[in-house]
Amino acid sequence: MMNKLPEKLTLLRKHFGLSQGDISSRLAIPLTEYLNWENGNSIPKIRQLKQIADLYHIELDVLADNSKTFVIPQLEPHTGSIQIPFAQPMADRTQELTAEMTEDVLPLDRRTQTRPIQTVQEPAETNTSPFQQTLVTQIIDDEPQPEKTPRQEDPERKAAVARILGFTGIAVAVLLALILFMKGCSGSGDINNVTDVNRLALGDTYSLYINKDGRLVTHGTFGAADSFGKPVQVSAYDGHALGLNRDGTVVSSDGNETVASWEKIKMIAAGRTHSVGLTEEGTVECTGSQAGCAVTGWSNVKAVYAGNAITAGLTAEGQLLISGDEAESLEGTAGLSSVSIGETQILMVGLDGSVRSIGIGNNPAMDTSQWRNITSAVAGTGFAAGLDGDGKVWIETDDPQMEKAVGSWKDIRSIAGKGDTLIAYDKNGKMYGYGTNTSDRYEDNTVIEPEPEEPEDKSEQLSAVTNIKFTETTGNIQIKWTEVKHADYYKVAFEPALEASLPDAANTSASIPASQLVNGQTYTVTITAYANDEEKYKASEPASISYTYNAKTIQLSSPSNIHAQSVPFGWYVSWDGVDNADYYIINVDGMMEDQTQAINYTMDLTGYEWGDGSEHTVTITAYSNGTTYTQSEPAAVSLIYEVQKYGVTFNFKDMTNTQVGSAFNAVASGVHRLADIIPAEEIPEGYVLENPELEVSITSDYTMDVSVALIEEEPVPAVVPEPEKDEGGE
Repeated sequence: MMNKLPEKLTLLRKHFGLSQGDISSRLAIPLTEYLNWENGNSIPKIRQLKQIADLYHIELDVLADNSKTFVIPQLEPHTGSIQIPFAQPMADRTQELTAEMTEDVLPLDRRTQTRPIQTVQEPAETNTSPFQQTLVTQIIDDEPQPEKTPRQEDPERKAAVARILGFTGIAVAVLLALILFMKGCSGSGDINNVTDVNRLALGDTYSLYINKDGRLVTHGTFGAADSFGKPVQVSAYDGHALGLNRDGTVVSSDGNETVASWEKIKMIAAGRTHSVGLTEEGTVECTGSQAGCAVTGWSNVKAVYAGNAITAGLTAEGQLLISGDEAESLEGTAGLSSVSIGETQILMVGLDGSVRSIGIGNNPAMDTSQWRNITSAVAGTGFAAGLDGDGKVWIETDDPQMEKAVGSWKDIRSIAGKGDTLIAYDKNGKMYGYGTNTSDRYEDNTVIEPEPEEPEDKSEQLSAVTNIKFTETTGNIQIKWTEVKHADYYKVAFEPALEASLPDAANTSASIPASQLVNGQTYTVTITAYANDEEKYKASEPASISYTYNAKTIQLSSPSNIHAQSVPFGWYVSWDGVDNADYYIINVDGMMEDQTQAINYTMDLTGYEWGDGSEHTVTITAYSNGTTYTQSEPAAVSLIYEVQKYGVTFNFKDMTNTQVGSAFNAVASGVHRLADIIPAEEIPEGYVLENPELEVSITSDYTMDVSVALIEEEPVPAVVPEPEKDEGGE
């Protein structure tokens, strides 16, 4: 009996509007594994069948048993539903499931217009109705159908059919259990089957393909066809090819004895100078290139790939293992479902169906960022190709003919490539190819529809714009041109492009802010005329002119009305502001220079001993931050520095705090010694300053008390008379 599970999976998925990538993501499995279920190449495990049944809210036995039918809920409220029967008559047990069966699915927009259809029911002992083959789906109009008068049947014939149906149900259950058991075990000598993995390979002078009958089909020159027999996988690199047999043994085109000794191999990969085999236990066998065969210790591997001295492996979790000097940086990349290694690039297909290109050596990567739902890829030279779950081939290439040819391929099942050549087989076994084919490696069945001839254009073309002129001001550039007859508007473009695009001009002029242009930059200015009635008048040919922008500038006015006055510990200079100036530079005596945005400036004169009435040269220059205005001429003036003085009243008090006198002086601002600002003659007679070294800060008019001490009288020395001399004798 035919395995009907693939058909059930396809019908359920498409009914609920899900992609194959959606299902693989929800089941947390590689996309390729799910595709093998829908293609009938493998069967899910019981645990995975339970996940699928839960996903679609149906019973497990209904999903797994070919004799069971189920009802798919409507996407919108309706009175009916679709019943999907899967029982087949005994005569159809040997029928094979083909790829085409998955395509005959009821379209989503028609599912809500169906009613339950008749299905095969388990016969009761007294049921003698004839056995009729069931239909997969059937559209029934909403109009009521006339009842049919049942035919009179032979009772013996009814009984015979009932016995056959009973036997069929038992046989289906036993067969399904057997299939599941055989797929989960490796009890027989055959451990491999034909799948979409390594089904197509391309060498330097040949191509290899395993058709739906399991027979090896070759094109070109391949001398080892007889030794390959009926492999289930093929892999090739230039003249080196490998074939994998059902029993897990491997054959090579060069008769390599090491390769012939391998056992229990599940996947193969042919490199330029080495051969790779994935064992049933998840380890890797390798012979040939030393760099490519650095795979010792790899485990839990589910897939292998080879290139020029490079070997890649994917673990069951989708993590990349890789050997070879060119690709060590990619080690550990996660989330992958497959890999393709070419001469100039490596393509890594993600579990989500995306593809990433990595250049080998100095070769650039290809842009595959827009690809979606990819299941396998080919890393060519000068191109990258990806096959999605719907049989579409995505292509990235600079060759427009290749892009056009590959774009016409439909329902593709397998792709392979080498150098500049890409080949493919569709689901019907038809071959396609593009690229070098000197050895007849492929049959080119590509059909490219001719480009439709454009209808004769009877519209009149507008005349080109003429007499383009430019006028500059400090803020704008004005462009004017001669009016074009029948034109309704004009488009103006600059190259290099401006930061903001220009609006369409409704008349024969356009204004561009000077801030969008670069001083000294040469632009190509293009003006095109358009008409509102495009069917009657075509756009004019673009009129282009070269234009160099030289910014128009204005010199700022010089500062004026400059004044200065003394302030405590400094000198305050002010002036009238200059229009469009952003800041000023002030300079005093050619030594003291500073910048300010204000129209005044205070100089700290601490440490400068300017004399009262000293003359100083002050220079002020105005500046702008923009390019429209240039700096002003310096404004220079001579200013007299007058020390600022304050009136200070000194009250002299003795040690008993009794005022003994006072004095008034005009004192310059600053810090002074008390003895320097009170003359001695102003101190009351008989007193002296108690603390003449005391420093006083003068910043305003005020009165201060000054302590004085009484001067003590110095004693008058005593006069001692000289002794009288004896004039008469000694």
